[in-house]
Amino acid sequence: MGKKAERINVLSPLSLRELGAWLKEYPAAVFMAGGSDLIQKYNEHPHAGIPDTVISLSQIDELGRIKRKEQGIEIGACVPMSRILSTGQNIVPRILLDAIARIATPSVRNLATIGGNICMVSPFSDVLVPLVLLEAKLEIRGPASHFWMPLTRFLRTPGRMPLLSSEILASVAIPVIQPDVQVYRKLEVISIPTLSVLTFAAMARIFRNTVTDFRIVYGGLDPLFMRNRELESSVTGRKIPLSLKFREQYEQKTREFIQECDPGFLPDRYHRNSAIRLTRLFLEKVSTYRTD
Repeated sequence: MGKKAERINVLSPLSLRELGAWLKEYPAAVFMAGGSDLIQKYNEHPHAGIPDTVISLSQIDELGRIKRKEQGIEIGACVPMSRILSTGQNIVPRILLDAIARIATPSVRNLATIGGNICMVSPFSDVLVPLVLLEAKLEIRGPASHFWMPLTRFLRTPGRMPLLSSEILASVAIPVIQPDVQVYRKLEVISIPTLSVLTFAAMARIFRNTVTDFRIVYGGLDPLFMRNRELESSVTGRKIPLSLKFREQYEQKTREFIQECDPGFLPDRYHRNSAIRLTRLFLEKVSTYRTD
């Protein structure tokens, strides 16, 4: 962020075209959607430098829409979390709604946007791991660019967005998936919240007592998430109930997978053990699911 400013110049373009014009005049401006992250940073560090110019994206109509598509839905980057909860009950995957419902307080959800939560590129973001599980894609727009990228590519480096300074996150595309079994949990070390965090998101679809889709994503510090597709594929196609022997083998392979991860991913033993325990409980939940 720049030098400490006595006065912040806040610009509110009404269209992407107007945004492009402002960027030419203020190339060092900082983008803001709901502003919850920027406000929190300033409240925590009031004497730190703040930007001279802020461009608010909240008035750009194209960024505030929720659209149904043939393959799923697109949520504009500036859509507040509260609106996703209130209008997305029948179209937004339940596991994402569960994650959003756990965000702080209603007042924060009114301010925070899905785009801002993603652009934090932080282990403490509430929607990243469920969106990775759902294999979401991001629409990126700039004065001379317009393209889509997998969310997983966007999250390669914690704290950094792989975008040019003139590019913005415009929308999030989410396949409409309604799993038969799902689990979302987020665990932090309460006394030292920056020490470690574990986010666990899992889903399974079952048809005629056969697992047709099985996914587990673990969220940590660095890297931000881990997923073992080889382990997942060992469940797909199996009949339920899953045998105790198979579940024990899966748990052991998960233990080995977690232990082999980068030490910075889940630094403390509590969260590593919790990841294994949540995996065991999810397997049990899938195994006991009844389709009739």
